[in-house]
Amino acid sequence: MKDDRDKYTRDLLTGEELRKGAAERQARLIARRAREGWKRKTIWIHEPSRVAGVAASEGGESCEPDKAGAEDRLSWVLGWEEARKD
Repeated sequence: MKDDRDKYTRDLLTGEELRKGAAERQARLIARRAREGWKRKTIWIHEPSRVAGVAASEGGESCEPDKAGAEDRLSWVLGWEEARKD
């Protein structure tokens, strides 16, 4: 429990100030990234294609999703790259 006389420690029980601070930090980050030329996108990953890419990378195959017959090439490449980093 926070001491009532403590004027320096945030009140962690309400969380309102923490949420407000986090939202402000996120807004500054988004604005800074936009100025730097970044664009935020959301993508859908096709899990079977990603898993096939992981298996291909672990099997020593080259990064060629077209030859592998992947349903979604981006998901396949992301899986292939993921396995290389491990």
